Amino acid sequence: MPWEPRFDPSQALSRIHAYAPEYLEAEARGGSPAMFLEALAQACGLHARWRARFMVQVRLVSMADIRLQPGRGTHVHASLQAATASGARYRVEADFLAAPAAVTLALLPEASPQTLFQNRFQWLAS
Repeated sequence: MPWEPRFDPSQALSRIHAYAPEYLEAEARGGSPAMFLEALAQACGLHARWRARFMVQVRLVSMADIRLQPGRGTHVHASLQAATASGARYRVEADFLAAPAAVTLALLPEASPQTLFQNRFQWLAS
């Protein structure tokens, strides 16, 4: 599957199926390896934002143990493994991964809610 030189990252997730303080389940839109990687980062990032009531900016720090197997499905399950005020680490399982992966995020406090991400979360979860 070729990498796309341009893609719309806002299209990486098509739906949030379920969420709780310790996890988020979503559906990736798929298409290319870049979109699958973006879906992993967005699932974790949206969950971290939701946990912080959308009062944080989120930055991807790292992804580890990524072995893509596209064509097997698009379900994503992100489990929070550890969190502090400034970071979060997730264990991510997905139909398109050969084994669970690790995603680490930096969390930066915001003075007001990130309404763009709050609206996106609500739209994907409805």
